[in-house]
Amino acid sequence: MQSSRFSFLLLVHKELRLFLKGDGKDQPGEITEYAGVTIDWIRGRKAVMTVYDDSGKPQGEPIQLYELQTREQMHQLMIDKGFHKKSQKESIQELQVEQREKQLKQLGDGTSLYGRQMGLYFVVLLVIGSIGVFFISGKRKKTRSSIAHSALVTRV
Repeated sequence: MQSSRFSFLLLVHKELRLFLKGDGKDQPGEITEYAGVTIDWIRGRKAVMTVYDDSGKPQGEPIQLYELQTREQMHQLMIDKGFHKKSQKESIQELQVEQREKQLKQLGDGTSLYGRQMGLYFVVLLVIGSIGVFFISGKRKKTRSSIAHSALVTRV
């Protein structure tokens, strides 16, 4: 299986930007349609595609993507280099993985919030328990002293 990595400078090349990044709103870049593609975003670098074999060794010279003028040329390059578009099943699985990762990330935040809530509940219960113990111990002292006082009164 082949993979590729990219580094980019996308200031002016609109077709290349659409191919790699998409419209920046809802639609991702068309490059995401291909299996085995990894993008390394390096600020200030020109768009270069390097194809690697399974062992991680580069195959051939890096390809200057900014020299291609149309997205059709970019798609043809991907096909010529042996990349294939993901099947609908692969795309769905990838979306499911992304959704699970988002959910886990949210749960991570929720767990810390849950921990804070439980800590706060513990402190509140501790304070209420301390106040209850204080009042109960105060009533017992009064009860013991009143019992002792009444015992003294009856003996006299």
